[in-house]
Amino acid sequence: MFSDEAHHTYGNTFDELKRVRETINYIHAQKPIVAVINTTGTPYYKKQILKEVIVWYGLGDGIKDNILKDLNHGIHQYDIRERAEHEVFYDIIQEFFNAYGKVSLADGAKAKIAFYFKTQQHLDESRVLIECAMTNIGESIAQILVNTQTSSSAEVDEFKRLNNPTNQKRVILLIGKGVEGWNCPSLFACALIKEQTTSNNYVLQAATRCLRQVPENQHSAKIFLDYRNAQILDKELQDNFGTDINRLSKPKKDKETVIVRIIKTELPKLEITRIIRRAARVETLNKDIRLQKPKAQIAPVILRNIFTPDFSGPREILMPTGDTKELPLGKSMMACHTAAWKIASRYHVSVMPILKQLNAIYPKGEIPNNHLYALFQQVEKQQANYKIIEEKITEVMALIRTKDDDGQEIFDKEGDVYVHRLRLLKRTYEQMQDGGLLAELEDYQDKHSLSFHYTPYNFDSKPERSLFQKVLFMLNTKPEEVEAFLFTGGLTDPKKTDFHFEYMGKDKRYHPYFPDFVLVKKTGEFYIIEVKDEDKRGDKIVEAKKKAVERLQKMQPDKFKYQIVYTPTSAVGAEKIKPVADWLRN
Repeated sequence: MFSDEAHHTYGNTFDELKRVRETINYIHAQKPIVAVINTTGTPYYKKQILKEVIVWYGLGDGIKDNILKDLNHGIHQYDIRERAEHEVFYDIIQEFFNAYGKVSLADGAKAKIAFYFKTQQHLDESRVLIECAMTNIGESIAQILVNTQTSSSAEVDEFKRLNNPTNQKRVILLIGKGVEGWNCPSLFACALIKEQTTSNNYVLQAATRCLRQVPENQHSAKIFLDYRNAQILDKELQDNFGTDINRLSKPKKDKETVIVRIIKTELPKLEITRIIRRAARVETLNKDIRLQKPKAQIAPVILRNIFTPDFSGPREILMPTGDTKELPLGKSMMACHTAAWKIASRYHVSVMPILKQLNAIYPKGEIPNNHLYALFQQVEKQQANYKIIEEKITEVMALIRTKDDDGQEIFDKEGDVYVHRLRLLKRTYEQMQDGGLLAELEDYQDKHSLSFHYTPYNFDSKPERSLFQKVLFMLNTKPEEVEAFLFTGGLTDPKKTDFHFEYMGKDKRYHPYFPDFVLVKKTGEFYIIEVKDEDKRGDKIVEAKKKAVERLQKMQPDKFKYQIVYTPTSAVGAEKIKPVADWLRN
């Protein structure tokens, strides 16, 4: 028996069976089945491989073998948040027709883009913006096709004919259609703007519909996402094409696999105190909202960042390319009744009082789009009856986590040993070998078993290796007070270790920071060490990481210390680790 889309044989729990599997069991009871062959594009259930899957062929393999279109630098993320959407849709339409306006398949079918929506209301609002964008660049809006559960039979028939070379529809607007199993070879781009459901890998299924390769095609595919959907896609890619599969999205570059074996799972747990801020509602009497015409607004910007998929690393699937574009909001207008509806629905207030005030301050019945956010802020200040409560909490950080919150194993196993696979560029792998940066346990004197919770340690630089050697030698001469000295900069997956700190990056978002080393006393005190080249002194990212840790250190100065060791050479001088020795003596 052959069972396609085999992931549907499982329900909400790994052991729950659905009708497909029950049917197979029923047939087997009537007449024994020799074998069941399961096929699926997503052979994982929450990172655990399905029981019957014996052959793995991932996205990277498909791209390498030219079965899937390339996605190199093809994932465009828009940081729209509270900003207007019309500029985003304009940019997507412009980008699509610039890239694929003249692209067609060998049989003449023209390249297409699919927009996925969650609600009819959002589709209707977005269609107006898409039509305006197409008109502005000289494209006919007759190329738009809608297909939802309420579509007419004519629209459904047109959707079924999309692969026909005579079909002129190129911009497809969808709700609940065109996901799993949809075969449209002429689809070159997909767009998901505004948060979608995360059930059944919806974002993953929708976003990757455009990847099916066609003969003689030389064009990459593009996926357009807002930042929420980018986060969902990243998670679903990790869940279904997990980083431990080690498949390549850039197969032209040879890579090597490094097997890291976890040899200590019982490690000290580090206590740390953080300040948690929460908002508490303050009950007040309802007041009428008063609006004023905003002063001249500096047009805000929408950022478009470009990402590329990378299945080789231990942390992220969607990797930023560094390509960022600002999309300044234009001077387009919005009807007062539309603005009133947006304000009322967002803040759960009556529409008519808001509309009356807007008509008074905008007598022409229209407001500039870039005034809307300022009006939101006015309502926010009048409605936000909250106070911020701060409290200190103490957390225990696990240096290695072997199971997730659901009790599932995080690492792969070889026998009874947990393993962590690293995929490195062949050139990088050779440089690490030549430079001694892959440090095996047997290569070092660790008489008292203070270090090497996994082997090999994968140092990033020779200064890190140098510091490790010097501190380990010092500890082995007098180990009585020491619990452990560990290299922590090589295991950088937040799901596998709690030992990281949040810092604010240049993009004004928080990112995890994983220090290089931690030295733990038997008293529970610990010393965190970071190693940097001298030319990194004053670097904004390094300073941001430093401030993030030092803020916590100030709350418990007797609990832990933090030091950045700057070195101009590949060898760390003895004077650089003197503070570590002083801390141990004290």
